[in-house]
Amino acid sequence: MKKDFIYLVALITIFLYSEVKAQDFSNRNLAYWEAANQQRLASFSEHNTAEYDYDVTYYRNYWEVNPKAFYIKGSVTMYYKPTAATLTQIGFDMNPDLNVDSVIYHGKKTANSKNSAASELLVNLPKSPPMGIVDSVTIYYEGIPYNTQESIVQNYHNNVPDIWTLSEPYGAEDWWPCKQSLIDKADSIDIYVKTRVGNLAASNGILVSTIIHDTTVTFHWKHRYPIATYLVGIAVTNYSQYNLYAHVGPNPGDSLLILNYVYPEDSATFHNPSLLAKNTMELYVKFFGRYPFDLEKYGQAEFDYGGGMEHQTMSFVRNMEFSLISHEMAHHWFGDKVTCGSWKDIWLNEGFAVFCEGLAEKNIIGAKAWQIWKNSNLGIALQETSGSIYVDDTTSVDRIFSYGLTYCKAGYVLRMLEFIMGDSAFFNGCRNYLADKNLAYFFANTIDLQHHFESASGLKLDSFFKEWIYGQGYPMYNIYWSQTSNQLKIKISQTQTDPYVRFFYLPVPIDIRIGGRDTIFNLTLTSASQNFVIPINGKVDSLIPDPEQWLIASYDVFPLDSLPGTPVGIYPNPAEDVLTINIHQPGTSSNAAVEIYDMSGKLLYDNINIESNLINIDVSNFANGVYIIRYKNAATTFQEKFMKL
Repeated sequence: MKKDFIYLVALITIFLYSEVKAQDFSNRNLAYWEAANQQRLASFSEHNTAEYDYDVTYYRNYWEVNPKAFYIKGSVTMYYKPTAATLTQIGFDMNPDLNVDSVIYHGKKTANSKNSAASELLVNLPKSPPMGIVDSVTIYYEGIPYNTQESIVQNYHNNVPDIWTLSEPYGAEDWWPCKQSLIDKADSIDIYVKTRVGNLAASNGILVSTIIHDTTVTFHWKHRYPIATYLVGIAVTNYSQYNLYAHVGPNPGDSLLILNYVYPEDSATFHNPSLLAKNTMELYVKFFGRYPFDLEKYGQAEFDYGGGMEHQTMSFVRNMEFSLISHEMAHHWFGDKVTCGSWKDIWLNEGFAVFCEGLAEKNIIGAKAWQIWKNSNLGIALQETSGSIYVDDTTSVDRIFSYGLTYCKAGYVLRMLEFIMGDSAFFNGCRNYLADKNLAYFFANTIDLQHHFESASGLKLDSFFKEWIYGQGYPMYNIYWSQTSNQLKIKISQTQTDPYVRFFYLPVPIDIRIGGRDTIFNLTLTSASQNFVIPINGKVDSLIPDPEQWLIASYDVFPLDSLPGTPVGIYPNPAEDVLTINIHQPGTSSNAAVEIYDMSGKLLYDNINIESNLINIDVSNFANGVYIIRYKNAATTFQEKFMKL
């Protein structure tokens, strides 16, 4: 391994690291975090506790990458401050398939060992460094990465090789020794990528130099903002480059570089759609405040993964679909500036990114795209009849990134909060959350967002977060209505898709149409069944629940001539083995029927020419889930949902 260049880099970096940083990120309220970190540490119990006896301040990473080969070679120099009085060993997350050439501490080799079971590299320190004083160690390593989750991929586009990384959530250790956690950010980082001439290397921060040596070229990226480990990324291939600029401030010269690295064969198709990135950046600045990394750049680099990844200041994207552009850019506020403090809280990243997709569709593309966003995300959220947005199993990557829960439902729950809080309070709460000195360029948990939303709105949101973030399912409403003279009588009953949630406290928007005019009332239930009387002028044409699709809920509306008692009793609900149907409404056996459908509309049970008002139905062979039961006779049709356990 050639080290002459690395030693030169070390000398240069001493100067670079000592420069005044763009912003002061040291002013953190440590007392505030002392308690919060107890919860965070629980998420990393599988790691050696030696990892938490130091605070990372800086990384200098040097990598040699040939896109033709699935191989990585380089060095990582970490600057850190000991947080324990005695520190004789430092733990790095590192996949055991990577080979350590040497570890240098204070200019000398020092002993190291692997804890393969925990994917750790343990570095011995000859003596304990002073607590709180910056120290450093350098690891030289190389090898074929063990690709646990497509964390580093070598592939081809148009027969040209490329290599790229995607570390979220646990993949950084597959390709570089690091402190992989959600309790510590490096304050800054320098990245050097050496590759073959003809390639470009995309990474975090600003490209400060490009040095060519015969057949190789070394790119130096400098990033001077705090960064979580999983947000470090590189991508290397024969990129084409083009630049855009967004106006992000009040002055004519307040422009931000939007750097684009695309495969040459895709240049024509990428250029025009990526112009929307400019509009999106300006929109997010308007709603959420200054771009968090505006002294550097925003970048987009093409890679051949089925989606995108919000590497800090350089998103990797599969294509230039507007939803993907807006999603990954939004993460630079929600996920990069303020990062979830546990993978249990990943909805703070992904839910906001999905919400911002809708914000961008509505304000940039238009009403049709906005309606499609609502229909799509609400439809997927309604498929999640159980399961919490708050992740209950962080050992499962699939569970962490559940599309229905972590993305669609979480994004729509934020829309519900906007409805409950009001636009002004909601966006004020978002901006305050992002500006909080204890959270900005650091980590946050769900409770932090709740506190800011409560402060901005004056509302107590304990019940809402308990039901919608930590709880499961959603409400199902039966709505009966009738009009008598100038009074509209409405009866609303609520059941839940998940039997372990007792009740959802929500205002239900009801659109009452009279003579083509719409009047919306928000009716808040405080019990499972409730009656409302509304004075009106004119004949009611129709009653439409939640016309703007604010809520994750399902509705059945029954416009009856009078408000009857429930024509059919269904119990127990939820049911395990036998479901009992008690027919309250009289009818003849020749024209009455009971039917059961699954949620796709498939008929699973029917019983015609009913001879008794009491029917027992064996549902023991039904799969767990929600079903629709329908009773009809010559006079009426009634349907209700029930849950099978």
